[in-house]
Amino acid sequence: MIARSPRTAERPMAFSAGELLRGAALTYACFLPLTLPAVLAWAAAIAGGGGDPAAPASVVQVWLAQLLLAGVWALGALVPATAVAALIGLGLRRVRRDGVHLLVHAANGIAFGVLTPLVWLAVEDRYDALLRLDVLVLAYGAVTGAAAAIGWLVTSRLALRATAPAG
Repeated sequence: MIARSPRTAERPMAFSAGELLRGAALTYACFLPLTLPAVLAWAAAIAGGGGDPAAPASVVQVWLAQLLLAGVWALGALVPATAVAALIGLGLRRVRRDGVHLLVHAANGIAFGVLTPLVWLAVEDRYDALLRLDVLVLAYGAVTGAAAAIGWLVTSRLALRATAPAG
């Protein structure tokens, strides 16, 4: 049985609210494990910059701490990021090319991935930490961009497959 689709010939990439929420949940689920490379990049930058190289056990400890902190902050950022993703999706309903969607959703993820730690530092009044966390902030931007692109791609494929005619 084919589910009722919000997509039409004029709007081939339209989406439902459920699809939007699925994309947000998948993006968050992809983000969490991808934080490990961000922490590894940060640890490598510290070691390469003359700081104390982190032992593997301490990198795992730092990752677990960052996972908790980033996970909570990411949940807070997920609401406005999803609202922006909805606006992006509405603007791109007529655009069939996946590459355009991937690029724009990745850019949304990068923006929120960079802004969220900066907001955290401002809330914590830790402007001095900004220079030490530049690699981590940029790595989180990259990770969040990748998670947003993966979340969109998987959600899009599932939605289009569910509403495709049999045959």
